[in-house]
Amino acid sequence: MTLNHTRHFLFDTLRGRLVTSVALVHAVMMALFIADLTARQRVMLLDRQAEEAVALAQSLSTSAGGWLAANDISGLQELVEAQRRYPELMFAMLIDKEGKVLAHSDRTRKGFFAHDLPAAAEQTLFSRTPALVDVAVPAMLGGRHVGWARIGLGQKSAREKLAAITGSGILYAIAAILIGSIIAWWMGYRITRRLYAVQETINLVRAGDRQARSHLIGKDEAALMAGEFNAMLDALDKSKQEIMRLNSELELRVQQRTAELETAYQDLKMAQAKILQQDKMASIGQLAAGVAHEINNPMGFILSNLGTLAKYSSRLVEFIGVLGHAVERVVAETDNEVRQLIDSKRQALKINQIIDDIGDLIAESIEGGTRIKQIVMNLKGFSHIDKAEYQPADINAALSDTLAIVGNELKRKAQIHTAFGDLTPVTCHAGQLNQVFTNILLNAAQSITGHGEITIETKQEGEAVTIVISDTGSGMPPEVISRVFEPFYTTREVGQGTGLGLSIAYDIVKKHQGTIEVASRAGQGTAFTITLPLALKTAPETMLD
Repeated sequence: MTLNHTRHFLFDTLRGRLVTSVALVHAVMMALFIADLTARQRVMLLDRQAEEAVALAQSLSTSAGGWLAANDISGLQELVEAQRRYPELMFAMLIDKEGKVLAHSDRTRKGFFAHDLPAAAEQTLFSRTPALVDVAVPAMLGGRHVGWARIGLGQKSAREKLAAITGSGILYAIAAILIGSIIAWWMGYRITRRLYAVQETINLVRAGDRQARSHLIGKDEAALMAGEFNAMLDALDKSKQEIMRLNSELELRVQQRTAELETAYQDLKMAQAKILQQDKMASIGQLAAGVAHEINNPMGFILSNLGTLAKYSSRLVEFIGVLGHAVERVVAETDNEVRQLIDSKRQALKINQIIDDIGDLIAESIEGGTRIKQIVMNLKGFSHIDKAEYQPADINAALSDTLAIVGNELKRKAQIHTAFGDLTPVTCHAGQLNQVFTNILLNAAQSITGHGEITIETKQEGEAVTIVISDTGSGMPPEVISRVFEPFYTTREVGQGTGLGLSIAYDIVKKHQGTIEVASRAGQGTAFTITLPLALKTAPETMLD
């Protein structure tokens, strides 16, 4: 096939246009999906690396407080050497208050001075890049600053994982484009094959065969066109003053059918875009549930071990106290020199401080573990991956789960106010409603210039629950309000939004047999009001998952 034939097929035929359009839509949507997924993965990996570096530095500073105060170089070096079990560790060091490196994972760096430490004893992030996360945490002992713990982590394995994810996404995108193109070619072939049959009849008539007729059967557009063409030929046999009228009618019908095909194609394109958006949200929910499951198990036995450790440490402290009193009584009666040696060693090893601190250290660890477990519960509650059916759910709890997930992003733009009323559980698909709340809250934050306010109110009136989400953002003019729920409509720049968020939110609320309304004025903010029945009056429609 020559280049001209290929160009003609792709751009001048219905089949070629359908194949080209579907392939382009798949390519653009998959490219956007892969770019978005890669960007989110990159940010997530960098955030996790920063959190690990801070946690590791805090742990090292806590462990090294007493050794720094005692200037125990060998003990400090052992603590630093123990950090080498972390595969991404680039360096670990312990520094005194003057900036001198007392212990370093690279022994050749011992004795050097760190000149970039802050003047105040506060946690400092020196670098937060894919190549290096560098953080320093002050080591405190009894409220006194005794030195610094500094950790540097890289992202080599994380970058390799990200590259693998991107490569897989590209392969899936190519497969989707090929499959979509094949299906489009097959559909086009089915459509144009019957049109070509009509074209053959036209060619016979043009060649002079006045008796030629099309024998297509069926009720589709091609069969109707064939019937109209046959009728036109019959009419021509009776009277040629009728030719213009028949041509006009045929042209009108062709235009109508073409418009219908175009409408059907636009509907197909919109459905494909919605499916991609829904798949992305489902993937995020699946990821959240997976992370929650993976963290929950080890966090459980960590908290259990910490509880047991707290009991054991209190018993050891009690035993040490009893043992110390017994030794003092024996020594006081026999050898004053031995008693002085014991007192001196107790002070040098900071035994009293260790006994005072050990309970607080364990309690703080248990508190941190409990907070992590709560975050895991929020992730699991937000995804609702184990509740794929309509069930009674607490709308206030669903809003709280959503705020726990997107709260940090919202707080950068606005102060959050909540006024939750007493609500009866609503029969709903909580995971889908979380998508609705997420889309509206993120849109509210994006509409705010500088720093504003977002208010969430809930109340129950009779057999319905009302949720009002309002903001002090830039608002919308009337011409935007009238189109805000239309698919693909967006006021953002190209590439910054698909225009499907509020459209999908509208569909979800509608399938819950509820309503969603918007009130806004340019420059004065926006308020979305969602009303949901407590119980569905009819069987729920097919869910969007």
